[in-house]
Amino acid sequence: MKQASRLLLAAGFLGPALVLSACSGGGSGGSVMFIQSCTLGCSNGENGSQVSCGIINTFQNQDISISFSQPVSLASLAVNNSFQVVDTVSGSLPAGTRLVDLNNPNRAIFRPRLAFDAQGNPSFGFSSTSSYQIRIPGTTQGDAGPFVTSVEGQQNQSRLLCTITTDQGLIDPVPGAPSVDILVDVVGVANPVAIDNPVACSTPGGVATANCPFPQPPGTVIPTENGRVIDAKTATQIKLIFNDLMNIGTVVLPSTGQSPFITIKTDADGDLNTTTDRDIVGGTYEFFPDQASLKTILTFTPSGGLPSAGSGANKRLIVIDVPAGVRDLAGNSVANLGVRAFAPQVIQFGEVTIPSGGEQFTTTSNLDQLRSSADWGESQLGRLKPGSGGGTGRLGDLTVPPNSTLTFYTEPQFAVGRMRVLLNPPDNRKFTVSFNNGTHLRIRRNETSEIFTGDSIADTVSNILNYVSDPAHHVAFPELAQFTFDIENGDTLIVRPVNAGVAGNGVRLNGYPEDVVQVVGGANFPVNAPNPLDTNPPAGGGLSVQYASGATAGGVDHAAFGLANPSLDPNIIPVEPRNFITNGSALQDYITITSGVFEFASIDVGLNATLRFVGRNVPRVFARGRMKVADTAQLLIAGADLGAHGSEGPQGQRGALGGPGGGNGGRGGDRPDTSTSATIPNIPNPPPAANPIDNNGVLNIGGIPDGRDGQGVGGALGYGPGATAGLGRGLGGVRWPAQFPVETNAFAGLSVLASNCDSRQLGASGSGAAYALDGDVGVARSVPDVPVGPVAFTPPDTNAGDATPIGLEPAGAPGDKRALKPSQGYLRGGAGGGGAGAHIYDTGTAGTSGACFAPLTINVYRSHSGGGGGGGGGAIQLVAGRFADFGGRIDASGGNGGSVKPNSPSQAALPYGGFAQPGGGGSGGGILIQSPVVSLSTLPNRLMIGGGAGGVGPTIAGATGVSSGGSGGPGLVRIEDNSGATTATSAAAVTTPTDPIDPTSANWLSVAPWSVQTSPIEGYSAAQSCWLVTPGNFFSLAFDSDAPNDLGWDMDLFLEQTPGNVALVGYRSGAVFAGLTPQEHWGNLIDDGTLVPPQASAPLAVRFQGARATGTLADPCNADFTPAGNATALTPWVFHPDELNAYVSVNIVRWQILFDASHPAAAMIRGVTNLRIEAHPD
Repeated sequence: MKQASRLLLAAGFLGPALVLSACSGGGSGGSVMFIQSCTLGCSNGENGSQVSCGIINTFQNQDISISFSQPVSLASLAVNNSFQVVDTVSGSLPAGTRLVDLNNPNRAIFRPRLAFDAQGNPSFGFSSTSSYQIRIPGTTQGDAGPFVTSVEGQQNQSRLLCTITTDQGLIDPVPGAPSVDILVDVVGVANPVAIDNPVACSTPGGVATANCPFPQPPGTVIPTENGRVIDAKTATQIKLIFNDLMNIGTVVLPSTGQSPFITIKTDADGDLNTTTDRDIVGGTYEFFPDQASLKTILTFTPSGGLPSAGSGANKRLIVIDVPAGVRDLAGNSVANLGVRAFAPQVIQFGEVTIPSGGEQFTTTSNLDQLRSSADWGESQLGRLKPGSGGGTGRLGDLTVPPNSTLTFYTEPQFAVGRMRVLLNPPDNRKFTVSFNNGTHLRIRRNETSEIFTGDSIADTVSNILNYVSDPAHHVAFPELAQFTFDIENGDTLIVRPVNAGVAGNGVRLNGYPEDVVQVVGGANFPVNAPNPLDTNPPAGGGLSVQYASGATAGGVDHAAFGLANPSLDPNIIPVEPRNFITNGSALQDYITITSGVFEFASIDVGLNATLRFVGRNVPRVFARGRMKVADTAQLLIAGADLGAHGSEGPQGQRGALGGPGGGNGGRGGDRPDTSTSATIPNIPNPPPAANPIDNNGVLNIGGIPDGRDGQGVGGALGYGPGATAGLGRGLGGVRWPAQFPVETNAFAGLSVLASNCDSRQLGASGSGAAYALDGDVGVARSVPDVPVGPVAFTPPDTNAGDATPIGLEPAGAPGDKRALKPSQGYLRGGAGGGGAGAHIYDTGTAGTSGACFAPLTINVYRSHSGGGGGGGGGAIQLVAGRFADFGGRIDASGGNGGSVKPNSPSQAALPYGGFAQPGGGGSGGGILIQSPVVSLSTLPNRLMIGGGAGGVGPTIAGATGVSSGGSGGPGLVRIEDNSGATTATSAAAVTTPTDPIDPTSANWLSVAPWSVQTSPIEGYSAAQSCWLVTPGNFFSLAFDSDAPNDLGWDMDLFLEQTPGNVALVGYRSGAVFAGLTPQEHWGNLIDDGTLVPPQASAPLAVRFQGARATGTLADPCNADFTPAGNATALTPWVFHPDELNAYVSVNIVRWQILFDASHPAAAMIRGVTNLRIEAHPD
């Protein structure tokens, strides 16, 4: 079969075919019609003999060609059953075309269909490795017909019957590498010109021949320069004609109309030796595979035509690159691949004003509504005036893709290092935590002279803290003051600097031995490298013992905001840095936000996307134009919840963090320190020794048994103009009893059951925090038995967090506080819940019923730490200068208080730590939404400001219920809308909680109109134009610089310098301020928090931005800068259009005007008109 395959390669595609009519004449065999041969190695059917095939293994794209003794009638081939091709398995007919060979009218061809999908992948009429029967009826064999007939009407006498299998792959229709001719239309030339051979030739009748494939009329002269075609029409299409059937997927992607490999670019300087000045010519490709002539025609249509060749000495060139990736069906690259070029025609342009006639603000055709908040002639035709607010938009567009999560930091972050303790050292080896400044914390098992290793990381870290806080030891570790330590998830030691942003780079955590310590994050030291901090002697005189290691992350290493340096955190870059509006023209890679104020031009948050805000400052999120948040998106500012707490831990459960601008929860009460007792530490602990039951107290220097209060509304920021702290805080539960025993025979406040001499005393639960309403009381519940001893088993309830000191206005008459007014310090989150008090449940004496005390002593001393309070919900301000389409969910809920962990410690024979009292819940936070139009979703639970639930205490046998922390009160929602789209009733329906007796939920919700903002930040509004497209086939715009009496740009102000006298003044040309123009007088800076005196902001500022349109901008307000888009070469925002000349090939421009209503001179600006930019197209 090898020989047969070679035969097919030579004879597979036999040239062009006639598909409309057949020619007469020629042939052999007289007037008899029979089969003479075929590409399948057929026998001769002379005298009506049946024809068989010598080749049965064929190619998937193989033509089946049959040669007859007479010219074939094309009409007879149109009858399907005269030339039959049938799938032998399915009986289906493969798609294809029946043709007559144009060069041999005796030859009939079945050509299987060639098609391409949306990605350009080929498909064929024949399936791979399939079997097909080829049958042509013959009259001699008595077949019924229809028959292939000759032009003269003779029917075929000889039957052909054979079966083929398409198992040989693909054949090259035109053997060898393909070639390409590229044609363009040229000024003054009648027919398209092949740019590789720009010499005109003529033929009789203008018929293409092998020697003159692209003929021109006689006398045609093709214009060239240095052998290169010039004067190509700017409206020309560019045709690439391949002399083969190409693999279309390498030529063009039908789904996009773009080529994956071929490029067509403009070369600005006309020098093919330099490539940095080349820009893509936008346009679309269309293809036509001509199976009849075995050619592929690719046509490129430029969007808006080709640019002019320019006015320079060197003509601008159009450069076409056909690289090796362009291949035919057999995988052959183009033989004459590479770069070639031609020059378009020269068109002369004069100076233009952009936009034409200047922007008069009489129509909104150039208004970019998505990014504008200013009044674009809407209230007074012909004037641009400030809007109500919306911010500067200086951070550009924020687009959050669906299903993504972005984190925004509202303040500088601490450097953080984490080390997880996997288990305790099994012997006397040291567990050491080290830092690169030489700090060490050492824990050696059972060596009281250093630090006890506890049965949990909580105990271990508590012992570390106790050790270093003891004045007797602190001198030995003076550098520890640089760091703070916390516990995360019960088994992870966290280290951070005392001050945010300090030591964020280079603080390295190390742990030894490796089998008990695991650094969470960070890279290990290289294998066998010595640890420079190792104080242990080298093993065997060699290298030091290896340490696990890792660097801290955060602080000065981390951006304080999601607009981070890409080299530091590429996962949280949500905007294009070139869209930053700055007080300089240089491109900035990133902007750091430390105030929590995020000013975007527009915001679009996709489905299932999440925005997290972290930090104490309240996030204030501005969209200068439109804010769109999808229904399933969410913004998270809730206070943190607390989980279960094991009461055996020396430290009370740490209070949960509040959301941004919310108060932290209070810490639970600590177990009392018994290290100074002469007798309690000597009480024996029952076996097993590995996990003994804790019967003899704990070393806990400085422990505070009372639960701590939560932070008040606003947390560390405080509340109101005076930043008052502590308002509405949840209260910490008291220790119980008030006096703990200090010796085994000094009972203090111990009270016990008469039946077994064991205490049933529980600490007080933490109460819930307040905001819009009071929180709930914390309730402790123990057995109702009458105790033996001085005090009851159950402490008094803990008073609820009180909303009264917050001083909110009456629900029906909301003022600045209920409006969450940021400028007055009222945009604040909720308060933290209170922590629970410690207690001595299960402490008992060696007595018996009726004789529990003296002369008997305490033989079991168990103390219990308390659960912490939930965090207060955070606060957020959302402002959209034009339209707020808010379908998402904002979670500003208060956090839940800590609860008991019933089976703690899990490894103990007795869960003696399962008695933590519960903490209180944090109160809900604050949500402020402002826009001329606020459109909320109708789904429930969109605005969540409910208080957190109080924690749950232990189940005590005989008690009526369980202890409960107080739940937090709700926060506040304020919506300001001028359209009436949102009412108190509609907003209440999507707010959580809802008031069952008030459909407007007025106790925590208010809706009012949005007034014009005049406070700093809030007082900014702005207008942005769409991309301004100047008509004409030019390559770039050269923007005019300022000349005397001829400015490169200007606009006119309606200026009211004296009351009632409004004059039209040139912003850059009217010397109305003691010889200075308004721009000279005020400057052109925005107040972005970085100005340093004598720098000062202006009441209005103007910026310009350029780009290159590579195609027609269907929507000039939203050019597509993606790789497959219609624009590229985006510049930074600059102060003057002539700065854009430093960037190559800018051909579109846009501007923005920012108004600052908080500026003292803002009131005299009554509007803007006639903004114009002067430029010269080239």
